[in-house]
Amino acid sequence: MFTEIQNYKKLSPADVRIVAQRKEEGYEKQLLVFQTPFGYRRMAELFLPEGEGPFPAILFVHWYEPEAHDSNRSQFVSEAVEFARNGTICLTVETLWSDPDFFMKRTQGDDAQNSIEEVTNLRRFIDFLSQQPNIDPKRFAYVGHDFGGMYGVLAGSADRRPTHYVIMAATPRFS
Repeated sequence: MFTEIQNYKKLSPADVRIVAQRKEEGYEKQLLVFQTPFGYRRMAELFLPEGEGPFPAILFVHWYEPEAHDSNRSQFVSEAVEFARNGTICLTVETLWSDPDFFMKRTQGDDAQNSIEEVTNLRRFIDFLSQQPNIDPKRFAYVGHDFGGMYGVLAGSADRRPTHYVIMAATPRFS
């Protein structure tokens, strides 16, 4: 499993499409679609600060709570807006568990492959942030809550680009 996580298919510019963008007060917001190497897509929102940079960057990965309205990329939008207005590039992302029915649809037989795919997707989101023209690679944070924290630990074991990790109430075991 670790070999697949380390040797993933890197993100190329052709894998990302901007579907909407809008200037707000102090930042720009872009809605993005990422093509995964596994045949499906993931949505994300990019928050870009005004100015020249170099800017720190934050990848925000949400929790899993099927009853909550923010168990998806929207969980950290208010934080991303505040950080962007104060000079940080932020990305909020959709995950496997963004689907409220994720747990009911999953099978234990698919768990290992799903985990490999999700960590690969997270690493490709890290690729995307690392490729931003005004990023400061020495100030790159991963923020994960619950499942986002659990998968962040896996991604961090294979990827040293994030220099800081904030792991909140991570699920303690995959089972």
